[in-house]
Amino acid sequence: MADSKMHILVCGGTGCRASQSEQIVGDLKAELENRNLENDVKVITPGCFGFC
Repeated sequence: MADSKMHILVCGGTGCRASQSEQIVGDLKAELENRNLENDVKVITPGCFGFC
């Protein structure tokens, strides 16, 4: 598999998980797969960004 061209970061901190960030990650991955982009775009779930 080639390196991804783009990365989408969705916060995986406790507060964001409580606000359904895991569902957002799942939806993004499903849509990327539907559009055959799963090899071009990688969805990453880092820890808290600290912006809240």
